[in-house]
Amino acid sequence: LSNLLSEVDLSKIEPSVYRKMIIYLSNIIMDFSSWRKIIFIDQDANDIHYMDSSLFSSILQLEQLFKADQTYEEDENELELF
Repeated sequence: LSNLLSEVDLSKIEPSVYRKMIIYLSNIIMDFSSWRKIIFIDQDANDIHYMDSSLFSSILQLEQLFKADQTYEEDENELELF
């Protein structure tokens, strides 16, 4: 996550992408806060792997947002399959 955010040039981000970035970062903060609370404070983690995957998924969404934005800028005609 740190590497991804350090590579982002905020001056080149479209407003719509910037708004999505803020939402994804908020989700990551909420996931991490929830993860920390459940594991260390409540100590009531039924399935830690589910919580890890939720946090990881939020980070991947942010990564895909920037990759999709870069791909669009580089070559509009290239088709990307998932």
